Amino acid sequence: MESEMCSEVNILKHLDHPNIVNIYELFQDANFYYLITEYLSGGELFEKLKRLDHFTERMAANFMKQILSAVYYCH
Repeated sequence: MESEMCSEVNILKHLDHPNIVNIYELFQDANFYYLITEYLSGGELFEKLKRLDHFTERMAANFMKQILSAVYYCH
């Protein structure tokens, strides 16, 4: 489990895409793992969607374009 997590973090540390959070380091102590990432101030997408008065097809397309762009980059 630990080696798998370290492998995943090492892969993520080398990704460079505007829609994927940057991971800088992984630390652990006796009880926890600590991921050091860039600071993202925007909040959760779902919470943002709940606050909207309206949600258009164009907005949905833009969100999906960003998400699928990140997935495509990873593959």
